[in-house]
Amino acid sequence: MTKNEIFSFERTPSLGLEKGAYRFAVAGAAHGHIHTMCQGLVAEGAELVAIWEPDVPTRDALARKYPEAVICADIEEIYARDDIRLVASAAIPVERASIGIRAMESGKDYFVDKAPMISLEQLDAVKETCARTGRKYFIYYCELVHHEGALAAAELISRGLIGKVAQVQGFGPHRLAAPTRPEWFFKRECTGGIIVDIGSQQPPQMLLYAGAKNGVVKHARVGNFFCPEYPDFDDYGDVMMTCDNGVPCYFRVDWMSPKGLSTWGDARTVIVGEKGFIEVRKNCDLMRDNRPNTVYLVTDDGEYTENVSGMLGFPFFRRLIEDSFNRTDSAMDSEFAFNAAEIAIRAQMMALGQA
Repeated sequence: MTKNEIFSFERTPSLGLEKGAYRFAVAGAAHGHIHTMCQGLVAEGAELVAIWEPDVPTRDALARKYPEAVICADIEEIYARDDIRLVASAAIPVERASIGIRAMESGKDYFVDKAPMISLEQLDAVKETCARTGRKYFIYYCELVHHEGALAAAELISRGLIGKVAQVQGFGPHRLAAPTRPEWFFKRECTGGIIVDIGSQQPPQMLLYAGAKNGVVKHARVGNFFCPEYPDFDDYGDVMMTCDNGVPCYFRVDWMSPKGLSTWGDARTVIVGEKGFIEVRKNCDLMRDNRPNTVYLVTDDGEYTENVSGMLGFPFFRRLIEDSFNRTDSAMDSEFAFNAAEIAIRAQMMALGQA
């Protein structure tokens, strides 16, 4: 098999919806992920028609990109509109579950940034509301669904190029940039802690690559090594887990990316299989290429590498809208998404001695 054959992917075409066919609103924009969440939906033809965000500068930064959207003084204005099919939110993490519950109870599907909830109590309430209302609860695990390198790795595994997966490792370092962060960012009661927050990106990748539906946390720890001025803040966390099919996984997250790095973090994923291994260098390839989405593949046949930017697109957003129309689960199975969220919550609890 040639390199061109290996790195050949079918790109999902855009839905190209007619104007007004799929309208959505933003309820909470505290995290910058709301911008890429909206971009993904709008690229498929969805229309942002309403915005609620209590912080005026944050709200206005989003509204400038979507001047046709109505600014809402009260979040209830969004819930009351019958023409809105979906509510998207990147509110303060502790508020995301309650916003989603209200959205679903008002007859709307919900698209929420990670972390989708920060406690088992919130998780149970969300699951109960989903079951009772029949609405969808889509989770923006962006390091998986909005990253072509991560999607390429899943495709290569599905083709059997590395055989049965034996182990998965994930590394999610981030830049702290403390002066730019809001006060809530440093409070565990608002974010759930580092594993619940940025660590929530890792379990869905572990499960997908391992071909598993769930996993059990075996060991977890967090620490505050370099931020004594924020005593309630974790700047480091790592987790060992075993998937329900026996595949062992490990991930590490931290807020220690140095200022000299060309991006917010040198995030990587390594998948080891019986016939080879894959490494995804998500945001840069140090000293070689500062572009994201570089994939390495090593098999019995040789060593291969490719930057897959632009090759796969982001089918998650098309599937999300199709699921919203058709009541299907093609974007991400809800049980899988909730299991991934629960793993992160239980890992944080274990790290804090609460489990």
